Amino acid sequence: MSTLETFVGNMSVATLAEIVGLDVDVVVERIFGKAGALTPALSSAPARQAAKSSSAGQMELPVARGTRTHAKRAEFDTAIFDFLREQTEPVRARAIKAALGGTSAQVRTRLHALIEAGQVRQSGQAAGTRYALR
Repeated sequence: MSTLETFVGNMSVATLAEIVGLDVDVVVERIFGKAGALTPALSSAPARQAAKSSSAGQMELPVARGTRTHAKRAEFDTAIFDFLREQTEPVRARAIKAALGGTSAQVRTRLHALIEAGQVRQSGQAAGTRYALR
């Protein structure tokens, strides 16, 4: 049994989609491909990169965090704030994601909320963007 099969177990596709922060259609497409073949759909650059970077050729799925409720968003904001407080220099969103979990979209959304609240500053652009406390 593969790591993915062990992880997924008996959960529904909807549950898996919620955990990884994707729509059900996207999860099904990534598993079966557009034509419904039983091979992973690795046509997108992020999927190819995840497949390359994972050990033993198994694709790593992002670990989503609960951000649907105000309380969960506040919890994630606090975790990001605490992580940034521990850093000696500005960090990339990728480092925050690796340390705290969540999808790239969840991390970026919460970072932008913290920026708007005046708690975090952003420097640089695109791949060079870094975040630090104000």
